[in-house]
Amino acid sequence: MHDITLDPLLLGNLTGKTAVLTGGAGGIGTAIAKLLLEHGANVVVADLEHTRPIVETMIVDLPELVIANAGVMERTPVLDMDQIDEHGNLEESHEFCKVIDINVKGTMNCLRHAIFSMKGNQPCYPDGSRGAVVLVSSISGYFGGTGVSGYITSKHAVTGMLRGSQLVASQYDIRVNAVAPFVTPTAMAGGFSEAWQAKGLPINTTEGVATVVLTLAVNPAEKGSCYIVSGPILREVEHTQKLLLTEWLGEDLTRVFRDANEFFESQGGVSIAKVSLHQWPGGPPSLTRSTTLEQMFYRQPGSERPSKELIESTARAIASNAITLMTKACLSGLPHEVFPRLFIAGIIQYRQTQQNDPMVAKNIMLGTD
Repeated sequence: MHDITLDPLLLGNLTGKTAVLTGGAGGIGTAIAKLLLEHGANVVVADLEHTRPIVETMIVDLPELVIANAGVMERTPVLDMDQIDEHGNLEESHEFCKVIDINVKGTMNCLRHAIFSMKGNQPCYPDGSRGAVVLVSSISGYFGGTGVSGYITSKHAVTGMLRGSQLVASQYDIRVNAVAPFVTPTAMAGGFSEAWQAKGLPINTTEGVATVVLTLAVNPAEKGSCYIVSGPILREVEHTQKLLLTEWLGEDLTRVFRDANEFFESQGGVSIAKVSLHQWPGGPPSLTRSTTLEQMFYRQPGSERPSKELIESTARAIASNAITLMTKACLSGLPHEVFPRLFIAGIIQYRQTQQNDPMVAKNIMLGTD
């Protein structure tokens, strides 16, 4: 277990640094901005999607410290089974999409822009590093007892970013760390932080979390670390996890993991295959004739003439899945001659599994040979 004692003198490394902070309009973000200014840093503050172009421009121009703090929590349960449309089908969770867009995509974009810009810096920290990035995660990035499944999912993704960025960031002498606060009285926490405190449970202050974030950022000894903050309790979790792998996984699997890490480091990471889409010989195929869905059904051996409702439901299924089917076929290297058969097979499979899908299209025409 890694107990952490913060060295207040480290904050002196902030003087003269230019810091870009996302999610700085309130709560922890505002506290971070104030502390940066108190220690002589130049601060660029942006908040969520309204200022995203500004953030990207400033990260390109003025990078030495980037803090990815912007984040939201869903306002309605992502796993709410009552969100159904007029046809009785479960609707997509727009709240979940928003959480992922801001907490995952936004954080990853911030991280990418930071590394891209910082890699051209001159060394600007005592350890010779060219820049520092802190990802503001959450205790939900490691545990999931709160039930806010969208937020938990997004913060687990931030933990993945911390781990997945180390190889590239190290190549450019950039330090990437994270902070995972427990309950902090902000607008996101709502009223439950008061009930939490009334139970005598340790609670953070925004100023306390800000101090942890900035001390971690300028500490040249920290790379790939994540500090869990719970009031006065401060623990490092990433390196602790590595030390406890044997107790967690056993000696045999731990040995496999360590050998695997050494292998991937020697290879410079996993080699991502470059897959090209199937190239049509001589251009796209000319279809000899087209048939309606009704005719396709009727032509299948042993099939009965389908009802109008079944034709319409199948039309919708094919319309929604055609791109996926074509992409999979292309990536698999299948010749174009089999494509019509894939559509027919999809019709038969859909007929067997779905009977009550509402109408979207009546007259889809498909080619067949």
